[in-house]
Amino acid sequence: MVREIRNAVEQAPGAEGALKVRRIFRLPAQPHQASWQGQVERLSKRFSHPEYPKPDWRSLAIAHVADERMAEVVLDRDQTLDYLFSMSRSECEGVWSARVFHGVQSHHTARVIADTGFSSTVQGSKGWFGEGVYVSTMPTYALRYCWMTEFWNVPGCVGYLVSARACFSQLYPVTQADNIAGLTKPGMKGKPVGGWSAPGARGADAHFTRVRSFPPHDDEPRRTYHACLPGEHPQGNELVLSEQTQVKPECIVEVEVAEDPLRLRVAQMAAERHDRDLLLHREPMSPRAQPTIPMVAADMPVVTSSRLTFAMGLGMAVILAASLSPARSTGVASSVNFLRLRRLSGRSTNLRLG
Repeated sequence: MVREIRNAVEQAPGAEGALKVRRIFRLPAQPHQASWQGQVERLSKRFSHPEYPKPDWRSLAIAHVADERMAEVVLDRDQTLDYLFSMSRSECEGVWSARVFHGVQSHHTARVIADTGFSSTVQGSKGWFGEGVYVSTMPTYALRYCWMTEFWNVPGCVGYLVSARACFSQLYPVTQADNIAGLTKPGMKGKPVGGWSAPGARGADAHFTRVRSFPPHDDEPRRTYHACLPGEHPQGNELVLSEQTQVKPECIVEVEVAEDPLRLRVAQMAAERHDRDLLLHREPMSPRAQPTIPMVAADMPVVTSSRLTFAMGLGMAVILAASLSPARSTGVASSVNFLRLRRLSGRSTNLRLG
């Protein structure tokens, strides 16, 4: 386990050579093992009980099978779940678990979590993807919460991760389809896990979302992370659990950021590449055009949108413009900047703390 954790941090994509695990403190299993195992058994009973409510977002999607945008939502939600399950293992009937990470600012805070367990009652702001315990399967993403910024901005600093194992059964995949007000307006903010948070989410014990960075915009001076657009490669993920006993602390990981400017710049450039890629995507769905019930059906056919062809064409235009003289490329660059301002205008958000 220790070697796996060390490799997950030091060999993470974009972070190799930029992060070093200084120490790993293994925690005794007894304080949390019994309650976590009991939670696994409860989730399994709920899974198999015929009268316990189950999320029905899959069946609700069938009514929208002819909607091209719904077909895209369907695929996006299904891929979101596949992403999590690819990193998970089966614990018993209907229950899975995954290694997760939670970033904190000090060893003292990590030790408090190790001693008392995780809690959703100590966060200082509303959760963007639901109210619950927040963890991530990606250690580099979880490290953001050590400094409330990306690691390449804090050379030489030390952060702490609580490595844990999380269990879950009934999942609701949060995607951009839930952000009806705009790309950077979290539609699940402050809502419970499951319940009335979204149509068809009742009975879910966890929310999961894949996220990507958005550059500073409007009144937000920092890079923020929101649900990926369909087809995007995630830069992080958030798993939100409804009950604190779904997470079992296992280790405290002390991580140091390298002071090598070149390696940190490489990591930063990779993130900025994602920011530029944002320009190649279509305009977000308006509230009126978006499907009324953003649900998933795994067996629904996938409709290929012609907008992807247009986006690829726009990308080629930008590349060609960059190879031209400054005078000839000014018009294309100005158009791209206009698209960026148009897409981000009127939308602001605050960095979630927790």
